Amino acid sequence: MQTTLCRRSSIAYLLVTGFASLLCGADDQGSALKALKALTGRATRVVWVQDAGPTACVYVEKPTVLLMGMDSADGKGERAIIPTPRSVYKPMLTADGKRVVFHDKVDGKVYVVGFDGSGLRSVVDDLGIEDVWTDPEDGVTWVYGIRNEQRGGQQVGALKRFQLDKPGAGELVWDKTPLGHFQLSGDGLAGSGGSSNGQGIFRLPNDSFTAPTGGCWPSMCPDATERFWVFSGNHRWTNMYLPLEPGSRQFSGFSVNLAEAPASPAMSRSTIPAGAMIPGSSS
Repeated sequence: MQTTLCRRSSIAYLLVTGFASLLCGADDQGSALKALKALTGRATRVVWVQDAGPTACVYVEKPTVLLMGMDSADGKGERAIIPTPRSVYKPMLTADGKRVVFHDKVDGKVYVVGFDGSGLRSVVDDLGIEDVWTDPEDGVTWVYGIRNEQRGGQQVGALKRFQLDKPGAGELVWDKTPLGHFQLSGDGLAGSGGSSNGQGIFRLPNDSFTAPTGGCWPSMCPDATERFWVFSGNHRWTNMYLPLEPGSRQFSGFSVNLAEAPASPAMSRSTIPAGAMIPGSSS
């Protein structure tokens, strides 16, 4: 699930626990819309995939998922953005909330479609989508994804980027190490993600990777602070991190027990050198 709201680390646990309950547990569409607006404090669009058939494993067997959306401002409730089931994976909103970019697991292509369902088209072939980012300097929207390429007789997963509206040949972003679950910072100079030695920050393009923790599903705030959070190994904690200064290999951090948030605000805070763990984390 993705929204147009900035994922600030101070409210990360609300986004982790809040959207699923308000969208799935609401008694009616009206209360879901009110809950969504109350949670974010502003007009918000959300996109997600929804099982639409009897298939047990929708990404291995027949694709039976719908691309869904909700806009807290239009009063229409949830709706299918594309009315027919297909193998939609990892839908993401553009920064202006007007378009949705997603990967099709069957044909391997990245597609874009208007939030209103118009203008569906393919963008680039053979790319596993990781993030969508709009350059604040020139307004150009880029699609970031992993493409397997042959390097010296070996297959390497390279992170590349393509302009959404003029894809061309693309640009190399990272190929020094394997990576996954990548998310870009607001200035485009860093990204959170996982590699073989943990979860942390990639400095771009192709500069360095610093891993202060293990865990999974890292997520970076889309500003230039390099704040990011990651689930602990058992998904019961979120661990929040902030570099002591831009480019630093040391981080200040704290952990949040999801079972107690937000009723119990007690959090442990410490300074963490690269490779160390904070309470609640596990590799």
